Amino acid sequence: MKRLLAMLLTGAVAVSLVACAAPAAAPAAAPAAPAAEEKEEAPAEETAEAPAPESKDSYTIGLVLPNVENSAYVAVMEQFKANVEAEGWEFMFQTAADDGAAVTAIESMVEAGCDAICATADSAREDAFKAASDNGVVMVGFDGECNSAWKNYVGKNYEQGYNTGSQAGKWIVEHYGTEEEVKVALLTYTQLEFLIPRDEGMRAGLADTAPNAVIVNTAEEITVPACVDAVEAFLQADPDLKVVCGFAGFCGLGAYEVFKAQGLNDGEHGIFSTDGTIEEFNAIKESNGDCYISSTDTGFTMIGSWMSSDLIAKLKDGTDNGEHTEYWPIDTVTIDNVDEAIAKVSVQ
Repeated sequence: MKRLLAMLLTGAVAVSLVACAAPAAAPAAAPAAPAAEEKEEAPAEETAEAPAPESKDSYTIGLVLPNVENSAYVAVMEQFKANVEAEGWEFMFQTAADDGAAVTAIESMVEAGCDAICATADSAREDAFKAASDNGVVMVGFDGECNSAWKNYVGKNYEQGYNTGSQAGKWIVEHYGTEEEVKVALLTYTQLEFLIPRDEGMRAGLADTAPNAVIVNTAEEITVPACVDAVEAFLQADPDLKVVCGFAGFCGLGAYEVFKAQGLNDGEHGIFSTDGTIEEFNAIKESNGDCYISSTDTGFTMIGSWMSSDLIAKLKDGTDNGEHTEYWPIDTVTIDNVDEAIAKVSVQ
């Protein structure tokens, strides 16, 4: 029965996107983001101690991600799958676009006999994480935090957004000075709680570094085709638009498709994105830095390998560095170091 349920959960994931690998070496230094405003919080709940996994020769590990349209998530999935299957273990995978679907996916993986599950985490999924942990499953939170997880791997979303916004602001000042008004559009997403700080950081970084930058339009999209449509609409509404900032890699890729098609790879327009995927690096190189200016590299070229390696070690021999929360790196890839970034991916 376990094998049957596993097969139902893991059917082939059809993906045409290119996987990513390791982050760029010697990246340009990211500007220090001001700390987000601290708020008084209720005392944190005690974090759950991960169950001691039963020692055996083979394990089943599940992974739950929001979608496979985002190339960053595809990279995480492929890295995770490769590490698990290299051990001769069984890998299960499901997509879950919202909290309800994620809870259902976690519950079904527990029922199917998973020994460990990595899933995107937030407060709405806490009960599902706790129930799985109480059932002996080692839980890992990704892109958010659950107290009941053995370990959470989290992006510093405000700082990531701030880096992207400040890269755009510095470019604006270098190219247009501080007097001329420069029009900017944002591709953002605030429908998930953990991404709101990234939006706030992007706006703050832009405002702090380019007082003459004016945000004239925004859109909330989560796929490359939707971002293409949004940027086409931006330019139709305001042909003087100079800059697009994106909260994710697919935002930059969608903007780049439009800029190329409309002849805007001219040194006078700029795209700034956040994730750090091989697709972003390739676009920066192809553009020669003439419109795709930078990517805030958050480590998506290695996060899947990092999480799965830690989890495999935990299951094999109980290895644990004692850190309940691990933070993703923040670096910057531009035309100046993009060849190093691509080379790192090539040897992954």
